Amino acid sequence: MPPLERPTTSEPPRRGCLSLALAMALGSVLLGGFVVLAASTLLPAVAFAVAAAAALFAMAALHYLVWGRWLGRMIREEQESEPTSGPE
Repeated sequence: MPPLERPTTSEPPRRGCLSLALAMALGSVLLGGFVVLAASTLLPAVAFAVAAAAALFAMAALHYLVWGRWLGRMIREEQESEPTSGPE
């Protein structure tokens, strides 16, 4: 059996973007895999940092509310105990 010959065409070969699309798809899959790997590695640390920041914020807010009420009450009591003097 004689070897098959390619048919000759007078047109130049087309420049398709299939190889570029395949390279981009492969890159996207690899990048997605690295993101998932990094997220699974870093997620506990990020979750701990967010929880620690939330706990600090909650403690500061509680301190602000308690101290603010206490100070407000002290100021009101002090103003009520002082005699008010009118203009002379």
